[in-house]
Amino acid sequence: MKAKVILYNPKTPTYTFPLGLMAIASSLDQNKYDIEIVDGRISDDCISKVAKAFDNLLCFGITVWTGEPIRWALDFSREAKRLQPDIPIVWGGWHPSILPEQCLKDSSVDIVVKGQGEVTFSELLKCLEEKRPLHNCPGIAFKENGRIINNPDRPFADISKFPPLDYSFIDPEKYFTKKGKRQLDYYSSQGCPYRCRFCADPMVFDSKWSSLNAERVVEEISALVSKYRSEEICFNDDNFFANPKRVEEICDGIISSGLNISWLGTIRADILRRLPDELLAKIKSSGCRKMVIGAESGSQKILNWIDKKYAKDDVLISAQRCKRFGFDTAFSFMSGFPHETLEDLYATVKLIKNVKELNGNGEISIYFYTVYPGSEITDYLVSHGAKLPEAVEEWIDFHPQNPTLPWIDNNLRTQVERLNFYLDYGYKKPKYIVEKLLLLFYITARWRCKHDLYSFPLEMHLVNGLKMLYNRFNRNGGIAGEFIKQFSQ
Repeated sequence: MKAKVILYNPKTPTYTFPLGLMAIASSLDQNKYDIEIVDGRISDDCISKVAKAFDNLLCFGITVWTGEPIRWALDFSREAKRLQPDIPIVWGGWHPSILPEQCLKDSSVDIVVKGQGEVTFSELLKCLEEKRPLHNCPGIAFKENGRIINNPDRPFADISKFPPLDYSFIDPEKYFTKKGKRQLDYYSSQGCPYRCRFCADPMVFDSKWSSLNAERVVEEISALVSKYRSEEICFNDDNFFANPKRVEEICDGIISSGLNISWLGTIRADILRRLPDELLAKIKSSGCRKMVIGAESGSQKILNWIDKKYAKDDVLISAQRCKRFGFDTAFSFMSGFPHETLEDLYATVKLIKNVKELNGNGEISIYFYTVYPGSEITDYLVSHGAKLPEAVEEWIDFHPQNPTLPWIDNNLRTQVERLNFYLDYGYKKPKYIVEKLLLLFYITARWRCKHDLYSFPLEMHLVNGLKMLYNRFNRNGGIAGEFIKQFSQ
């Protein structure tokens, strides 16, 4: 009988495919192991079901992100440990990679896999199966006789040496249903060569970047689109455009193969600014629908402080180029950095307004900077007296829109919440019938943005109320629910 391995993905607010667990599962010998991915976002009551169901269970593997997912990871781990106390529970993912020893202090966590897990997890299973000591397995931390042992890290590996992801470990149809579209998630590279001070990527992947070659990418996505009738590919790379030459080769391959697909990917504003017009035209011809751009701030002082290594003008120029070539955009900004002033915040608001003038329906969000463990800014704050959570469950309340940082007061939090709302509706171009009937609503929101007047947000309360009504009507469907959805989405 093959040894059983259960890989668990905790609940999160999004329905991205569990690519990390799929990569782990695809790297294991399926002739030797019976592998199952259980996704808490898709399966109900999965804790008791999987913890009781299987004999010959070798281990539980759980991927963990900082924030609310920790709650579900701990619930699963503690219940599994109660029901099957002798089965090792292995945590992996970003949070355990950054804070392995703190995670291991919880009694339900036995082993942590740090960084890339494809090779490490496979070697770990061999040790567990053969009951060999874990001391010679790089890339893990574990408990032994009440003592935490942190093995040396495993060097960052070339992902082209890993096997293709096997999508049969999940049911893509369930994710399409949750997303409301046939968007298939895929990653063609791992890591990022930059060292932004707010990001933990440099600690997890040591600022290294590895990618699949264009030929393999086109071959794999072509097969996936054909098999799952996908209408769009979302490249979940941290920095898809890190190598523009490779992107061009991927676009050439998509065009020459006749693959009729839309796609979106992440790009830095400075890279987008430098791309030749000919390449942008080719990217558009290949089906690129949207550019996802981390703009961060409209204040050059803040951009310099977080070591973003580009000018604020790059953001506006990138927006102009996207409009010229017909790309949708999704810009993300941050507020609440240490040393940030209201002047810096309104420099960001000014830049957002300029971007919105170019594309009123483009996505723009202002998030709060949050202390993410492992980032350079976090180390800076700790060196200046900041106190971080001392237990893994204390990180549960970590959330981009609900920070607990002392310099972010309720007034700033409220201001940013209202800014997000009015900057969205104030520049949005009505396209549904319902929206056009309520044109005055958009005119009022635009007036507020123009004059920076966000007090007494009656419109925001109205939309939030409509969203609650939609959720209520949507249980049974119907015209009323669709009517409300068109306006409030």
